[in-house]
Amino acid sequence: MSITQRVFHKHSVAVVIDEIVNRAIPAVSQLGCSPCTLAIGIGRSQFEATSLMMEAMAKGDFGIQSDFE
Repeated sequence: MSITQRVFHKHSVAVVIDEIVNRAIPAVSQLGCSPCTLAIGIGRSQFEATSLMMEAMAKGDFGIQSDFE
């Protein structure tokens, strides 16, 4: 399941994080009981965002988490 939308960030990381959370909650709730991994790519174009998301999925380390996670 994927979604591509513009985020009007207003030069604030908090706005981007709020948008991610607001879009992730309904998407994850539709999956039911199956475990899932969120991969997020933010870029200037759909191609760049998708490439960054795929790279995060391929090279991500589940042992390291940011404060947001």
